[in-house]
Amino acid sequence: MEDSRLAEMLKHENESWERIFRAELAKRESERTDFSSFWWELYYTEIKKFVLQQIADYQDPRILEAGSGSGKASILLGGEYKRTLVDISEGALEYAKYLAKRFGAENVSFLKWNIFNMPFADESFDFVWNIGVAEHYDDRGIIDIFTEMIRITERGGTVFVGIPNFKSLPIRKASILRNKFLKFIPGYRLDSEKSYSEEQMTDFLKLGATKAHRIISNVQIRYFGSPLFIESPKWLILTLGRFMEWFAPKSRFLMCIVCRVE
Repeated sequence: MEDSRLAEMLKHENESWERIFRAELAKRESERTDFSSFWWELYYTEIKKFVLQQIADYQDPRILEAGSGSGKASILLGGEYKRTLVDISEGALEYAKYLAKRFGAENVSFLKWNIFNMPFADESFDFVWNIGVAEHYDDRGIIDIFTEMIRITERGGTVFVGIPNFKSLPIRKASILRNKFLKFIPGYRLDSEKSYSEEQMTDFLKLGATKAHRIISNVQIRYFGSPLFIESPKWLILTLGRFMEWFAPKSRFLMCIVCRVE
């Protein structure tokens, strides 16, 4: 990717996430619970369970979250896992440090860096992942991110990528709220996010592996999170939400691609 184009995209993402996480830092003292809603509690519980299954066979797994934001998903893994969080936003990393302290997470390191050219040797980590990162970039940017993630993954290691499912109700709402005439309605709004299909993301991973001179195998597609709006009450999530998960599993919030790196 051209240096000027990459610099422009990184500048936009850095500024956007700085605003978001500085706002989170400002209100952290008023937080009384670990999760802002049952929706988020359930979501992180599902992600944690799946990731722990993925790293169960590694002895002292080395985990990298490339484009970590708050790093909450990595921090909530618990245990003594060695975790490295990389992000271009200083505000995001400050918030991640706050969460690590809040949840008593040890053995977590933080690095302010972009994920297109990370300062790690080849095959440095067993589990490399991110959630809500790739969709902010164009095709070339995503391939370059995946190339770098695969490069630093140990042979026999795992790469996990999660992006929002644009068919889910939470993302449909966030897309609608992007309209400038709806500023009075609270809620998350999409910014630079783009919609990608299972096939596109899988192809991007394969192209990234080729550029990194590696091979990927055991590619899986998984969906996480309730398909209902984030503000939905617990009883509705556990009734209608569960039915929707069973009846239309691809209506869930997060689409994930997981693969083994050879």
